[in-house]
Amino acid sequence: MLHALVHGKLDEANSEPDRLEDALTSTVVGTLLFTESMHVLNEWLSNSPSSCSKSDRQPTGSMESWFWPRLPYAEPDCLIRIGSTLFVIEAKYRSGKGVGPSTDEGPVHDQLYRQFQSIQRIAETQQGAVHSLVSAINSCEWKFVYLVDASRTARAQREL
Repeated sequence: MLHALVHGKLDEANSEPDRLEDALTSTVVGTLLFTESMHVLNEWLSNSPSSCSKSDRQPTGSMESWFWPRLPYAEPDCLIRIGSTLFVIEAKYRSGKGVGPSTDEGPVHDQLYRQFQSIQRIAETQQGAVHSLVSAINSCEWKFVYLVDASRTARAQREL
């Protein structure tokens, strides 16, 4: 929960669902990072419907993380680089991802799409994030992870 506290995510001005979501993200992901459980994180984050092959799941290289980075169009919950893979993580607790118009005339409310746009823009312009994150975006394979509790899996799959 330390990451959420340091980033001001537990402030009473934030809505309760947002505080709970950020506290949960910080507690789970932060603990795995603090204990340097790279193999657990890599296995967990790679274990999705679009998961990679077993050989790709073996962590190699170092690990680096960014909690709630402010990107050009979005603020993902966490980005984790494990070796040559950059995981862009959006975690939800009792809420869905924002959905709405995705036209050129109006704002895009879909968080996951805005996160992809942000990463793509940084890759193209080399700007919009701290140097270490720009470097990770340019040198890693990107994997977008949408974490939800098991009771919301069907809804999450429809949203995706």
